[in-house]
Amino acid sequence: MPRVSEAATIVLFLFFLAVVWFQHEKIKFFISRNERSNHSAASDASCSRANFYNLLPAREDHGKCKSRFEQHRYGKRDWEYVPSEYLIDRLRTYEEFHARCTRGNRQTWFNSSTATENSDCKFILWLGNSGLGNKMVSIAATFLYALLSRRVLLIDPAEDMEALFCEPFPRSSWFAPRDVPLEFLRSDEFRISFDKCHPGTAKFSRHAYIEIMNGYDSIGDKFFCEKQQQNISDQFPWLTITTNLYFVPSLYYVPSFRTELDKLFPRQEAAVFQHLVKYLFHPSNAAWDRATRFYDTYMAGSSKLVGVQMRVLPNFQDLSRRAQNFSDAMVQCLLQSKLLPDVSVASNLSASGKIIGVVVASLDEQYFDGLREIYVSSPTVDGSLVRVFAPSKERWQQTNDRNHDEKALADMLLLSFCAELVTSPGSTFGYAAQGLGGVKPWLLNEKTCSKLDSTEPCFHAKVFYGCNCHSSSEAKSVQNNARSCPDVPWGLQTSPSQKTGS
Repeated sequence: MPRVSEAATIVLFLFFLAVVWFQHEKIKFFISRNERSNHSAASDASCSRANFYNLLPAREDHGKCKSRFEQHRYGKRDWEYVPSEYLIDRLRTYEEFHARCTRGNRQTWFNSSTATENSDCKFILWLGNSGLGNKMVSIAATFLYALLSRRVLLIDPAEDMEALFCEPFPRSSWFAPRDVPLEFLRSDEFRISFDKCHPGTAKFSRHAYIEIMNGYDSIGDKFFCEKQQQNISDQFPWLTITTNLYFVPSLYYVPSFRTELDKLFPRQEAAVFQHLVKYLFHPSNAAWDRATRFYDTYMAGSSKLVGVQMRVLPNFQDLSRRAQNFSDAMVQCLLQSKLLPDVSVASNLSASGKIIGVVVASLDEQYFDGLREIYVSSPTVDGSLVRVFAPSKERWQQTNDRNHDEKALADMLLLSFCAELVTSPGSTFGYAAQGLGGVKPWLLNEKTCSKLDSTEPCFHAKVFYGCNCHSSSEAKSVQNNARSCPDVPWGLQTSPSQKTGS
């Protein structure tokens, strides 16, 4: 009996060990599965941020365009507005459309009088004007128009865009052939004109030219009307546009466009530009390396990053007085909004270890010099260290100078990497930075400083809409579709607080 009891004890002990081992392995299995799940979720989230939630097409040109694969590592990590599935589908469809319509010798299909007779390929050719910020906002608007009107976007290769940005569309180029007679196409004989009761005419049946420029009085407001747009679509396979403006708000006034826009950007009127610039503009390796080298050297160790973009536009009177007023207002804005700490007269304050980096982008050095002097001369009341940087000091705008534009693009990127942004009114440079970063800026005026509810640029035009011969009541009613811009009162901005009216 003792031997039987001993054997039973051994069996029970071994059974107990087996149960313990089984439970241990079971726990290891579930821990491993959870780790794999968490890693997969983290990997999926990282992948989503890398291609901005599938906004960008799948690409493999890592070495040719580093920014496309590295932008998600800098600046804002979470996006308030995720692109709609409809927008993503339309972009993938457009990419195939663009590749198909630009296949082969583009000079041949440009010259041929029958090139688009039996196909659905229609084109819009963008010709640039003004500085880099204007180019970016106007290309974004023109691309959206191309998407809405089922056209292929081509841009002027002479604008140094090739040296500044990577190609946005896979398997194809967005640059027009260099031997296309661009100056000829912007001549008056191709200019389209509108009157009060006709949908638009031009001297030639295949090519038309329009301008949407500062002042906006050269083509008439009826370009943004359904009947006129239908006539342009039917009559002109080639449309050339010279523009330096973000005319997106006016696209909402074309009923068929408005329907499509509501599907592309559902309840996202405040993020149209943000999606467009993230999709289109990927800095070249030269511009990207300039920006990231500066960031890694001076900004990466900061607890908080604040961007300041300052410019007094030349159409304002008494520039020197206004510049000084803006310099004083800039400091007050940064302090009153709690973006930066105030300084103290005491000299024995203990350091908190917090570092705040401030990037100042301006052609006028007084903004950088004045702000830097404040924080070099006195300690902060909370013990934080404020470092003020000016990546470039160009002093004046040098339009179409490649080196200048590369520095300007790097400055835009550095501003977009900041968690908070202060911008000056009417500056397309500031618009581009806030769109690239997805940052709703603080808008600085001479006497006010307010946080905006949108990343949308302003369309710098005072437009009176009306699409029939008796347009006064119609023109009044459609003004409900947009609001006056907070920075340029005579301009238009899509409103994030309400759906666009019908």
